[in-house]
Amino acid sequence: MPLRFLGALAIVIVISLIISRRNKKVREAAWSGVVTGVKHQRASVARDEDRLDNDWVTVGYRTDEGRDASMRLRMRVVRQFFDGRIEPGDRLVKKSGAYLPIREGIAQS
Repeated sequence: MPLRFLGALAIVIVISLIISRRNKKVREAAWSGVVTGVKHQRASVARDEDRLDNDWVTVGYRTDEGRDASMRLRMRVVRQFFDGRIEPGDRLVKKSGAYLPIREGIAQS
């Protein structure tokens, strides 16, 4: 029994290390670019029409270095950090140490 527990604990530790390393890479990355496309995805569960927090937005962008990438955000994150909207042509700047990019022209608190 203790051997199974130690094995399970080792697996949990390895998974935690992998997730934290990926999170660190995301936070350390710094880039700037332009939004190329925005795709809104509604939640697949039945809900009230006034609750849009479970909806997702996939934002495609092209960095100044020419790399195409995308990020998937919840609608509540778009409301909170992007002033309620994000559109093609918006300029995004991701600073090292930040988890999300900011849209240029929005005052950050």
